[in-house]
Amino acid sequence: MKFYPDVEEDMDRLRLRPEVRLRTWETTARTIADLVDAPLATLGRELSRSVLVHPGQPLDGATRLVERIQAAHAVTPEQRGPIFDALNALVCAGVDVRVPGDWLPGLTAIEPPFPGRLAAGFAALALGDWRRAASVAPQPYDLTGGLEFRGDVHGLLGYAIWIVRAGASLVATSDALRRLAEELDVLCENGQVDEATVLWIARLAFHTLDKAPVREVAARAHEWLWSAPAGLERARAEPPRFPIGATLGDGAYRIETWLMGTGSKRLYRGVEVATGAQLLVALDYFRSRHDIAQLRAEVDFDAPGLHSLAHVGLFDGRRDLWTVVERAPSGTWLPMLVGPANPWTAPRKAIELGVSAGQILLGARHVHPSYLRDVRPEVMWAEERDGHYAVTGIAPRCFQLFLRSYGDAFTHPLFFHHYRDPQRYDTFDDRELTFSLAVMVTEWTMGVYPLLQKWAQETTDHMPIEAPPKLRALLERGLAPVRCDRPSLSEFVHELHRIG
Repeated sequence: MKFYPDVEEDMDRLRLRPEVRLRTWETTARTIADLVDAPLATLGRELSRSVLVHPGQPLDGATRLVERIQAAHAVTPEQRGPIFDALNALVCAGVDVRVPGDWLPGLTAIEPPFPGRLAAGFAALALGDWRRAASVAPQPYDLTGGLEFRGDVHGLLGYAIWIVRAGASLVATSDALRRLAEELDVLCENGQVDEATVLWIARLAFHTLDKAPVREVAARAHEWLWSAPAGLERARAEPPRFPIGATLGDGAYRIETWLMGTGSKRLYRGVEVATGAQLLVALDYFRSRHDIAQLRAEVDFDAPGLHSLAHVGLFDGRRDLWTVVERAPSGTWLPMLVGPANPWTAPRKAIELGVSAGQILLGARHVHPSYLRDVRPEVMWAEERDGHYAVTGIAPRCFQLFLRSYGDAFTHPLFFHHYRDPQRYDTFDDRELTFSLAVMVTEWTMGVYPLLQKWAQETTDHMPIEAPPKLRALLERGLAPVRCDRPSLSEFVHELHRIG
């Protein structure tokens, strides 16, 4: 069962260049012997880079390094962090030395959080202390948290905690590890990982999960990272796979890259050829019992903040797939914007996204309120300006296409989680949208989906909300099981704005 499309369909992945970072490491890596007198403050990264680039190097100087490290008077977490990482690098290269696990409480609270606190979280998990790791990243409620890893190492840590607790094997992390290797340069550039973090992730994957001897971790890590450029290069040599590059509306619109979905229902990003405007394209297999003209009539509406309708119809030259194409505003697909952010600034970001999304919903609720019941982050566009975030548009029409869905029992569903109110009412009340928005703001705040639901089992039950007190109280009210106990959408958005 696939969790990703073929790489030739995901053009964003083909643009990744991990070899840029690997070349930098290769040209700056020094041997263990050359690092004997290196400053302790940078020793963790230097040694990790050394063993990643040259995993089979002679261990000359390792004994002197260990003696020097053990003689160091490291008291604060900031002093201990580089030493902790240096000892791990030596262990992964085959040196018999102990990594002091009793340093973990301080290291998992270290500042700044990126990448040090994340590295300590992976270290805690690799050393068998999942509870300590969970203080850094919350766990997803179920396995779906790791199926579409994109540039979110904090989310990967939470998923890895789940994997370790479930007793799963390396296979359960293979997609996430592949993506991490491909995104190496991006993740290093935005500060989520460094050499030491990567080596701790490798130790977790290859020693803790795959049970390889710890002395083999550096070699396994080298093979993992250095194979990524070749895999991407082979994929670039292949012609794009349908529907990438395919057109709609007699050439007016073109599919650019896959966003999500491996079954009959999928989402793609496209472009309007004449204007260059971004598009959100939903597609599904054509079913003759449904009338495409009726679908077109049902989604022909407009409201401020909603994506405008561009096209409803078939691909040019094909009659097996039909699409709903919505014209996106400024910004980018929201899941791409949310993932790589610093999780310890997430409450402010969540509030800003929630307020802007709520204002759009307030302006659109009179048009087709029933269409908004399924609103979710994957149909939103957002942007970041000067460190502040805003939802710029919502695309609700794809749900009308998916109501006519082709049955598919062989792949995962397009959406693993629901944000809608699980209660069904005869009349619409915007407190149903309050619930949906509260779920999203809670998820953006905590970095994990909060509702305690599994496959197709919707519920209002949720995990404990970890947020500042005023925000937590508002989210609890927004997630109330009974609709009448929630604030109205306008009250919720107003209070959210006031808290921010």
